[in-house]
Amino acid sequence: MLLDNTFKVLRNIELANDFLVRKDALNAIPFPLIFRSVGTIQTVWCNQAAKALGFTAEAVTNALERGDPGRVPFSTISGMHSFVMQSTPILNLEGHTEGHLLWPMGAGMFAGSALLHTGLAVARDRQWTYMNPVARTVLGILDDAPAPGWDDIDWLPDWDEAMAKGSGTILVTEQDGYEVRVHGSGQWMALEAMPEFLMQGDRLTGDVVAALMHEIRNPLAVLSGHIELAGMRTKDPDLRNFLMETMNEVHQLAKITEDILWATRDTILRPVTIEMESFIRKCWEDITGVTSRPIRLVLKAPVRARVSADPDRLRHIFFNLFKNAHEAMLTTGNQVTVTITKDPHRIWCCVEDDGPGIPNDVMRRLFRGPQSTKPNGSGLGLSIVRRLIHAHGGTLTVESVPGETRFRFDLPNPEAPPSS
Repeated sequence: MLLDNTFKVLRNIELANDFLVRKDALNAIPFPLIFRSVGTIQTVWCNQAAKALGFTAEAVTNALERGDPGRVPFSTISGMHSFVMQSTPILNLEGHTEGHLLWPMGAGMFAGSALLHTGLAVARDRQWTYMNPVARTVLGILDDAPAPGWDDIDWLPDWDEAMAKGSGTILVTEQDGYEVRVHGSGQWMALEAMPEFLMQGDRLTGDVVAALMHEIRNPLAVLSGHIELAGMRTKDPDLRNFLMETMNEVHQLAKITEDILWATRDTILRPVTIEMESFIRKCWEDITGVTSRPIRLVLKAPVRARVSADPDRLRHIFFNLFKNAHEAMLTTGNQVTVTITKDPHRIWCCVEDDGPGIPNDVMRRLFRGPQSTKPNGSGLGLSIVRRLIHAHGGTLTVESVPGETRFRFDLPNPEAPPSS
């Protein structure tokens, strides 16, 4: 679904659409939103903010049947509140009305609401057919400038590869404070940009969680020691097998605890100059020591390429990316390629595997809460990677098509000229 334009729900709040701003994102918006479809079978959907105010599909349906959903204003009652409902039609890409998006206006309800802008751009045959003002900003196009072609914007994915991916999210990246996702839909390509602050609701925060994880680690260490001691003292093979299975579960719990600690600990950096080739090969040796399937590393780096980074943080970045690649290629693929390039200010790192690619449903939710396709995974690995890259002043871009997944990020160049 696609709106014919952005529209304002309050003086400082604009929304774009539900074609790209899907239900999970609309649920995160701290503003009540209601969608009612048109057609033989009419459905009503309320986001979490609307439900919190007492709106239900039944109540909205009854209220709308007493009025004209295409006319504004009309009134309804939700709990003890009286609202005037504003409405806008939702159009599909062919221009036909799919339904109406409604939002209630109540006096003084939303004082202090955060500024919210969403970006939308749609392209066909490598040319933009629609672009709202926020999308122009994200794409770096001046208001009065003609829109360039798709291929003229270097950080967008290759058009042919994106189209081959079909329906789903092809790329997730960040630009100027927005989380950007690029989607394929038939012959169309669409770009969605959501403010990063809106996407942070699921991120783990603070000292309380970190303190709890530290408290959990201590009894885990004691438990592990007691299991080992019991295994040494018993001669019963069945009991030893039981203790071994128990120890595996303890190790898994310890790993999840470590992931949570990485997600909550401070990101104070202690950067040093690191020679990339030897550092990456050491990280690769570390990961191949804990995996069983033989996978080849291809490293392409300029001679004596160096980066300014915190070695512990950088090791964790590469360890997670290499581990993900190994686990993704359990059934297909056998190579990880790391490419290092540099410009006067930044060092660019690209980690690419030839595995099956990231499933569409995972890509659509990537970084929006813990995501894992593994039965014993915490789902925090990539969120930790992005957090550590952010701490170095860089950004992480994820691009995936069948047979290829690529992670690209940047780090400080120690040879960068001093800023004036």
